[in-house]
Amino acid sequence: MPTIQSIISGPTEPFGEPDDKGARMTGYEIATDDGQTGAVYRKTSSKPLEVGMTVEPSGTTKKGTKKFKVGNPGCSGGSGGGNKGEFRTPDQIIRTSAIEAAVAHFAGANKPESTVIDVAKKFAEWIKGDQAQPVAATPQTDDIPF
Repeated sequence: MPTIQSIISGPTEPFGEPDDKGARMTGYEIATDDGQTGAVYRKTSSKPLEVGMTVEPSGTTKKGTKKFKVGNPGCSGGSGGGNKGEFRTPDQIIRTSAIEAAVAHFAGANKPESTVIDVAKKFAEWIKGDQAQPVAATPQTDDIPF
């Protein structure tokens, strides 16, 4: 994926409706290390745009300018919460994986949200090792079981 070689202009004045935390959108014009130019839009609460960040094309603006989104090297897009294009903590990744697993587990079962969330929490605890229980070893015998 290309990386930001230079920030040509920006950030712009914030625009759009604020989200529930008061953040609004702002725009930058960038040039990438592979010769592309385009726009990057980010929330004012996001990590500031920096040279060297990895970007990937994400369409065009209404005016026909190429649009980019900031990406995480080595990470594919996909579902999950968090701020898209931002680095996520291991705990956020575990929680995302746990909720996806719980939803898949109850697919078509018409369970209440609270049940799915409770199971997701248990999955997350298990992944983190909080629920690790020692397994009793079965002594090996030379008896053939048949």
